[in-house]
Amino acid sequence: GERFADHRLMAAGHPRLSFELDTFNELWRTSGGREHYRRDADYLARKPVAAGSDTWVSGLLEAAQAQLAQMRGAHAQSSAGLPEFALYNCYSCHRAMRFNYGEERGLASDLAPGSLRLDDSRLVMLSAVFAALNPDDDAALRTQTAHLHRAASDGREPLARASAGLGEWLAQAGGRVVARPLSIAQKHSILENLVKGAKHGEYADYAAAEQAAMAIVLLLAETGRDQALKPEIDALFAALADDARYDSSRYARLLEKVKE
Repeated sequence: GERFADHRLMAAGHPRLSFELDTFNELWRTSGGREHYRRDADYLARKPVAAGSDTWVSGLLEAAQAQLAQMRGAHAQSSAGLPEFALYNCYSCHRAMRFNYGEERGLASDLAPGSLRLDDSRLVMLSAVFAALNPDDDAALRTQTAHLHRAASDGREPLARASAGLGEWLAQAGGRVVARPLSIAQKHSILENLVKGAKHGEYADYAAAEQAAMAIVLLLAETGRDQALKPEIDALFAALADDARYDSSRYARLLEKVKE
């Protein structure tokens, strides 16, 4: 839409924007502590419901395209030489000085220490999906995302060009992903990739960790393991209760328990 929560609006008190399609659909359906509608047999006969994982992937692709469009649109213009700060990962700046990336530095591994990092949390999730379905697509995504991060440090025009290229590629690669529902084996593989992401520095910041938790809980539900791991899931979300106190090392240890 035309409305955009820029950095000045956030500085005035607007909350950080966080969204994941399947999770928020379910929250809307059950808001206020009651079901606004039931997905019973009659409902399913009239309105077939896509699996939560398929809704999740479709939402990731749409959200990523929306972010890329913002990077090359009017919203990317700022009074300074850099693109609008709201396009960046909030936790590039708003974090403790002690920062643990783990063994690697995620999709922004080419950035010099201290560089501002774009909000790539949805691209991190899509990397886990592509790695399970087509490793070549994942390699291309990671290469183009690294280029996107570097372009953001070069200014508005390089960022606009890089976001356009990634958006065009993502439209094609995403079409291959949503062409058919995810299989159980693919869901298990994606789940494993999400858990392993901590070792690669993907969840050093809160935004990506939040997206991963929402994805992990829906994939565990679809693979029939959510009830057996309920204490571990509760602990995972408890670790995300306060973004100012988020500890990536603790989060990584909790992820290890989720896969056990």
